Amino acid sequence: MDTLETIQKENSELRKKIETHDDDLKRLRGVLYQLIGGIFNQKTQRYVMSSYIDDLVGTSSSEQEAEAETEETQWPTTRQGDNNEERIRKLEETIQKLEKKIENMEKRQRIGL
Repeated sequence: MDTLETIQKENSELRKKIETHDDDLKRLRGVLYQLIGGIFNQKTQRYVMSSYIDDLVGTSSSEQEAEAETEETQWPTTRQGDNNEERIRKLEETIQKLEKKIENMEKRQRIGL
């Protein structure tokens, strides 16, 4: 009888451990889901992001998403980072235009126009 009670007690302890680990995994999946959603730009990297989420939950993307994913960069970029990149690009274009204007003005001054 002692052996049966010991086995039942161990069984109960193991079930509690499994339940605890299951709860831990659910929480970790939730955290990872939020992190993945926050790291990748949801407009420009939605397929890469969905691929990571699929891996997390054990599903697979459609073939169309897999093809589109190859067009996106694997390196995460945030919405703010993409916005800043665009702003910097516009500023650089403006600077180039202004530099050309200054250069043309200097040429006109040298010529005497």
